Amino acid sequence: MKLLTKIYVFLILFGAINTTIAQQYNFKNYSAKNGLASSIVNNIFQDSKGYIWFATQGGGVSRFNGKTFKTLSKADGLISNDVTYITEDKKGKYLDSNSEGVSKFNGISFTNYSPKDGLSKGVVYWILADKNNTIWFAIQDGGVNKFDGKVFQKFTQKDGLPTESVYSIAEDKLGDIWFATAKVLLNLMEKNNQL
Repeated sequence: MKLLTKIYVFLILFGAINTTIAQQYNFKNYSAKNGLASSIVNNIFQDSKGYIWFATQGGGVSRFNGKTFKTLSKADGLISNDVTYITEDKKGKYLDSNSEGVSKFNGISFTNYSPKDGLSKGVVYWILADKNNTIWFAIQDGGVNKFDGKVFQKFTQKDGLPTESVYSIAEDKLGDIWFATAKVLLNLMEKNNQL
């Protein structure tokens, strides 16, 4: 009986080790040779329709349908081909960011926003469309911008930011907005717009 128990334990352990060793991952590489706008990808985003979008350095944005890439660039109306971030707002519009500003894509054409439109100057690292579809921008050396679709509201050190380098934004279940800065994690109480 002891021998049978030892054999049984051995088979279980051997099977567990064997499946761990046998597990393989298959990687498929994509580059500009396969239709990707640039081989340098800054951000990847899956939209509400299932497409995968790639924000590239120097090539604009590429949309992947699982088989082929479609590229949108400055020639198509994008503000710059050096794209740092891409996301989608609550209305299905795509937002692309870079050091020159932000481009909003409605599926047909682009609307571009830059410092001349009120957006802070700097590289836009992150974009958040909150539950009310208000758009928030984290800007390197430019603080935070809030966009209601018409006017940009700027938050800087004068408003309580500990630094003007903001890298990421998130919204919690209560609707409060959180900012990751170069110095601290910061919370904006949305109810009164107080930092």
